[in-house]
Amino acid sequence: MGTIGKRIRALRKRKGLSQKALAEHIGIQESTLSRYENDKRTYQWDGLLRLADALDTSVDYLLGRTALSAPIKRLVSDKNAPDGETSLFEAYSNLHPDDQNLLMERALTLYDIRKRDKDGE
Repeated sequence: MGTIGKRIRALRKRKGLSQKALAEHIGIQESTLSRYENDKRTYQWDGLLRLADALDTSVDYLLGRTALSAPIKRLVSDKNAPDGETSLFEAYSNLHPDDQNLLMERALTLYDIRKRDKDGE
């Protein structure tokens, strides 16, 4: 899953933000963010919360407790999501982190199998 720093860097790049822009947005020095991304600084709880909000993710994802980068609250509250997806996300959010990871691994395995089947037709 990677370290917290690697997850922060990947999400920051996915959003197209520079270290400077993200650091300014959450009110820290660019050098501090650099040390976060390089796993050379311990994280303060309020800093992790601000990072998670700025990167549109959850603290659980940053800490490696879930493989879903989108915050569950956003997935569950998506008004356009079919009822089955909403129920799935609610159930997932109530699982122990080990079970969440197991479920994610099995879902990705099933996805890969179905994709190979479809591509092989």
